[in-house]
Amino acid sequence: MKKLLIASSAYNEEENIENFVREIKFNYDELKKNYELPLDLEVIIANNNSEDNTLEKLVSLKKEFSFLRVFNNSSNYGPDISTLNILRNNCGDFNLVLTSDLEDPPKLGFEMLKDLIRNKELDACIAYKSDKKFVLFKILRRIYYILTSFSTRTALISGCHGFGAYRSSAIKRAIVYATKVYPDSGKAFLWSIRNFKKYSYKKISRSKGTSSYSLSGYLKEGINKLLYSPSLSSRISIRVACFVIVLLLLLMTFYFINYFTKFFVFPGGVTTILLMILFTSTLNYFLFALNAKQIETIVLPNALEMANSEEIK
Repeated sequence: MKKLLIASSAYNEEENIENFVREIKFNYDELKKNYELPLDLEVIIANNNSEDNTLEKLVSLKKEFSFLRVFNNSSNYGPDISTLNILRNNCGDFNLVLTSDLEDPPKLGFEMLKDLIRNKELDACIAYKSDKKFVLFKILRRIYYILTSFSTRTALISGCHGFGAYRSSAIKRAIVYATKVYPDSGKAFLWSIRNFKKYSYKKISRSKGTSSYSLSGYLKEGINKLLYSPSLSSRISIRVACFVIVLLLLLMTFYFINYFTKFFVFPGGVTTILLMILFTSTLNYFLFALNAKQIETIVLPNALEMANSEEIK
């Protein structure tokens, strides 16, 4: 029998956590009843050093539900590291990543799971959200996704933060990326999958509790993720070097034409000095880009680390 692992992190969710666990149980029972899928359920929730009674609630629920395992983080690592740490040490044949605040509906998670089980060609089924944020916030978020896609060589999907169903092979590749590059679950999961199906959904407003995220928190997280992007320096420096080369070629063409037409007269040595500055700047940028590219190669998982194959029986 194959194993379904559901991984989640909880921070100050004492008002939501019981409903979260019961909704998982309900959807799992519906899945087994309607589709007769042979799946053993295991739910792992990591208490992310909550300041309320989340841990006490989880311990109480653990006595009621045999499929529930509870971990207690020594610090508040944030939802990404907390969830990835679960998956680093535990992996099912099928894996469902959910948020314990119920803003990402578990029902949709199980619908994605059904599609993943039916379609053996898929690595994952992922969901991306839309919400009622201000227009300015949406524009800024769109710019952020463009910049992070550029700086990570990964086609990131706006509104996708890791909510989805994944095969074990995708989880293992994601952990390699998160360990070597940066523990960002959205980037790690998107890096690890090739064939996937997308689902759009509207983010559900919280009925209980208060989100731990604030505008300043989003801004800080966005800046950190950009700063730790593995390809940012090499991609920018290569483009700057190319721009300087184009400028150098244009100036050389201009001076070559001017040599015969005498349209402009420059003091002796100015042309030579200017061309030397442009040439050395271009060389420096290329050397910097080469160095950044080599560092990027060391940081990013290589093809062998990401390789996956299954024995045909």
